[in-house]
Amino acid sequence: MAEKEIIMDVKEGQGALKIASDVIATIAAQALTEIKGISLATEAGDNFVDKLVKKATAKGIRIYFDEETKKADIDVHISILYGLNISEVSWKVQEAVKKNIEMMTDVSINLVNVFVDGVILEKEPKPEKPKKVKAEKKEETAE
Repeated sequence: MAEKEIIMDVKEGQGALKIASDVIATIAAQALTEIKGISLATEAGDNFVDKLVKKATAKGIRIYFDEETKKADIDVHISILYGLNISEVSWKVQEAVKKNIEMMTDVSINLVNVFVDGVILEKEPKPEKPKKVKAEKKEETAE
């Protein structure tokens, strides 16, 4: 299967409906915002020009449409928060992406492949430095 625009027959004699793969990728990216603890992974192959030209929502998502079966396979590359169950989160990703795309476009989804490309480590908050209390000590010694 090749990555390209998806063409769906509406009704005979009425023409065709064309949906760009970027539109489907945007729908998939929006579906991922419903899931806590993940983010779309950026692709290692992106160079400076690619980062300027490509839409941020489509990064990490690839659509492959099979002309014979009229079904799409979707690859989703994510990073996941450390400590979350990868299998459980991946299942949620698959369900959300499939549901949203099929609901909005009527494109049948064959597979949603989830690739966990990274782990997000939460930064621990820096401990607060003790405040200097020189003024209070001076007042106590003066009494």
